[in-house]
Amino acid sequence: MPKVGLRQLKNRLSHYVRQGRAGHEIQVTDRGEVVAELVPPRRGAAATGREGLADLARR
Repeated sequence: MPKVGLRQLKNRLSHYVRQGRAGHEIQVTDRGEVVAELVPPRRGAAATGREGLADLARR
């Protein structure tokens, strides 16, 4: 899994979001330590925001 530092992620965020959309996973580092992972959304994931909350309330 490729790694990207916070500064580079900030400067090229659109690029890394496109990579995630394409199915790639990317580890985010801060001073050499992995602090987060950028992963593609799960298939069939619930909508976010109000639609997601409404969906949860209906269940």
